[in-house]
Amino acid sequence: MQKRNNIAGLILLIALSISACQSGTAPATPTSVQSEKEAIIEQIHQTVEQYNAFLEKEKSTGNYTIVRLEDGSEGVQFTNESIGKVSAEMERVVGLIVELNEKYFKLSMQEHPPVAYPYSTIQSNEYGKLISEYKAWLENELKNGSTIIIITESGDKHPILIGDSYVAEKEWEQKLDIAEEKANQEYLNFINPEPDYQIIRRIEGADVRITFKEVSNSPYRTDTPYTDYETDTMRYMIDSRQRLVVSMSPIAEPQVATGLSVPELEKMARQMIALVSPEINLDSLTYSLGQKTITDSSGQKTNYFFRWEDLTKPVLDDGRSYPFVQVGLNGKGELLNYINTLPMAR
Repeated sequence: MQKRNNIAGLILLIALSISACQSGTAPATPTSVQSEKEAIIEQIHQTVEQYNAFLEKEKSTGNYTIVRLEDGSEGVQFTNESIGKVSAEMERVVGLIVELNEKYFKLSMQEHPPVAYPYSTIQSNEYGKLISEYKAWLENELKNGSTIIIITESGDKHPILIGDSYVAEKEWEQKLDIAEEKANQEYLNFINPEPDYQIIRRIEGADVRITFKEVSNSPYRTDTPYTDYETDTMRYMIDSRQRLVVSMSPIAEPQVATGLSVPELEKMARQMIALVSPEINLDSLTYSLGQKTITDSSGQKTNYFFRWEDLTKPVLDDGRSYPFVQVGLNGKGELLNYINTLPMAR
């Protein structure tokens, strides 16, 4: 359940890393705490000013183009070697801002210790309501709260909450995490995940380690929740009502490669379907082969997508796909993806 865009994801990863490494802070007087907080905010603004000066200097190289941004304003999109330089500097600056924000947060906790953590009164059925309230709060806070703007190598303007706004967002995240955890546990109690685990064990072996991730949706059937799991090597989406795998993909996607013939690869695709979804009768479906050729330094290589469709059913909720099962393999027979939308037919 994504709550952030890409730059915010970077911010969250850095924040988690910093939080994990920081130790306790010695007690401080209210006056000194307030002074430290003000100094931190000033340092954040100075950091942004220095970053903006860096961008202006990088513009002097001429490695940029003028682009029209989503808000209608003009922006600078860096090109050539400037892309990597600006991206690296932005990551460094964002990391520094997160570190300063975390220091501010620790000081705020000294001033006003958190109450009611871990929000024991939050109920599982409040998660959707809290998400809506958080989104409304965030939209208002980005307009009226304490923020700075970071310009990316693509010219986009990304606001980052700082100071008291950052502290408030941390408190929101704790509430949302607790509500989501309770909702997920309630869902697991309701569906009984053991039959799902048995499916994954049939595919990967009895000793596989399985982790529940979240409840998600598919564009192919938007009115149905699906259960996401991970093992050490694979991601699964399972229809826990029908106990069927609807998607499977490796956590580390293999590179394009060569080695096997198309008939050999098709045989492997059929064997995988027989293992993962033994209920499917391929003879009743319409077969097609898709190919995607990629050129790298060693030449051209092809990924293959073996697909069987049920043309007797209406198209799925994406408005264009008939129910299908598909196995994507690289030229060595390594799995790219497994998608089974046959259980999603209406």
